[in-house]
Amino acid sequence: MALSNSERQRQYRQRRLGVGGKHERISCLVSIATKRSLERLAFHFDRTITGTIEMLINERTSEVLSQLDEDGQQRFFSQGFVSEDAQRSNPACDEADFVNLRRLPLKKQSK
Repeated sequence: MALSNSERQRQYRQRRLGVGGKHERISCLVSIATKRSLERLAFHFDRTITGTIEMLINERTSEVLSQLDEDGQQRFFSQGFVSEDAQRSNPACDEADFVNLRRLPLKKQSK
């Protein structure tokens, strides 16, 4: 018997997000203007939305780390994960969460 769409989707998510998966799901509400900017950046860099977010975060992280001494880098990496309680109390981020990313000088990168 063929799998239903929901069963195929569940299997896909388990492969991507389950044990041994390489991804975690995030959910964030942003302003319409921020979403449009993200779409434009994705088009400009010929990437997916996910790829664009990853690129921006990785570039910004590298920039921050390059400005920290060894102790600062250790503190940065020891900050760990946001607790689930904190996520439940504030499940959506706002435009301010992306303000620092906007200051990032963007360079056209090859894939």
